[in-house]
Order: sequence, then C-alpha cells, then structure tokens
Amino acid sequence: MRRDKQTPSDETPLAEHSAAGDNAARMSLPADAEVLDLNNRLFFRLLQVANVMHNAATRLVEPLNLTSQQWSVLGSLARFADQGGASVNDLSAHLRMSRQNLSKILQRLELSGLTERVPDPADLRHRRVVMTDKGRVLWKSLQKIAGPFHENALRGFTVLERLHFLELITRFEKDLRSE
Repeated sequence: MRRDKQTPSDETPLAEHSAAGDNAARMSLPADAEVLDLNNRLFFRLLQVANVMHNAATRLVEPLNLTSQQWSVLGSLARFADQGGASVNDLSAHLRMSRQNLSKILQRLELSGLTERVPDPADLRHRRVVMTDKGRVLWKSLQKIAGPFHENALRGFTVLERLHFLELITRFEKDLRSE
C-alpha cells in the first residue's frame, strides 16, 4: 500500500521540515526556489493570522454592537482626541483604509451616535470626526476588554519579542508601501 507523503504545514518552520525527513526533497531545490517557497508561506500565514485576528476581534466587540472595523476607527479617534479629532483623510491614512470604506464605517458610527463631524476650528470649510460623549463612554468600556484580549493574544511573547515584532512588522509595511 502506497502512502502519500504529507505536505508540510505552513505553520512548520523550515528547520522542522528538515528534521521531519523533508530534507532530501528540499536539498534538490535551488536556493531561490526555497526562498520563494518561504516567502509564499510567510505571506499566506500573515493573511491567515489577519483573518483569525479579525474574527477574534469581531467576537469580542459584537456584544457591544460594534464591528472590529468600527473598533479600530474609535481607537484611531482616541489617538486624535487631543488634536480635536481627525479629518477623514487623516483617519484614512492612519488606518491604511480607503476613504470609501472608511466613509461607510463612519456613517454607521454616526447613526449609532458614537461619532460626529464638527467644523474644523482652523478652517470652517473642513470637518473633523470626533467621538461623542456616548462614543467616549463606549471607548472606556472597550479599553477594559481590549487589555486582556491583547495580553492573551500576545501571551507567548516577551516584551522584548513584542517590541522586535513591532519593529519587523513596521519595516515589512514600509517595504510593501514602497512597491
């Protein structure tokens, strides 16, 4: 009876593939092909993790009648609070989100009474997005559940590893944006 060789999981590092007997097959590949395979696996894993993170965040904020995207917009607005809110352009750039997608999220937040658009004191022709009192109360509630959520998700990393991860992911984003 012939047993088909199992394909290595995308979660398994290359070193473990070698230890699992995959070394002979990999040794015949040119170095460029192995790097290409690693790059493909890495991008695929990043997409998988982004989906898992989105789903977990959605489950966390659903009881508050929010989506994970709305949560991220409120978080960005919290960062801009000391600047009197943010323009849609500033929010779009900060969130790395298209203005079209952001506008839909802002409309839902406004309908829920969590945000509003107010005149920009520096130029009354422009508007700034700010959290309402109701939005700020909700944001405080979100912070109470976000801390444990983040800590649980990062529990396998030391503080130094988290800092290194942040550095790596920032560099990765910068390289992607320069394409």
